Amino acid sequence: MKTFTALLVVVLASLALGVVSFDSDRTIIEDVVLVREAEQKLLQLEFSAPVRVVGQYPQRSGKILQVKLSVIALGRFDENVSLLEEFVGIEEGKEIYMTHMQYEGNVPGGPFLVMKFNRPVQWQVTEGDSLMSMDIIIKKV
Repeated sequence: MKTFTALLVVVLASLALGVVSFDSDRTIIEDVVLVREAEQKLLQLEFSAPVRVVGQYPQRSGKILQVKLSVIALGRFDENVSLLEEFVGIEEGKEIYMTHMQYEGNVPGGPFLVMKFNRPVQWQVTEGDSLMSMDIIIKKV
């Protein structure tokens, strides 16, 4: 039992150090992957620190999706990162009618994830279980 407890403490301490340590060069978004499914497309976002979804506007559909985030880590993640060009790709973005996808870390009330589309789409935003990821399901209206 003591071995298990010691191992658990070491694992939790390692995770905590990785989450709260601050590297000035790291960005909050590590990767964005577009998964193509028959009826819908799925954007899977991977974060470098735990992130909570505070809210989104509008809730289900439109041409602009704004997701308010809360980063749970030491350090500042106040960069602005264009995710469409860096991770998704312009041509892949066209598959889901996306014209803009950006993490906005230095705006009042932020940080935000902002996505713009050239036609109305439906979406569903869900946090990952570990708070290190987020899924956005996108469907045609």
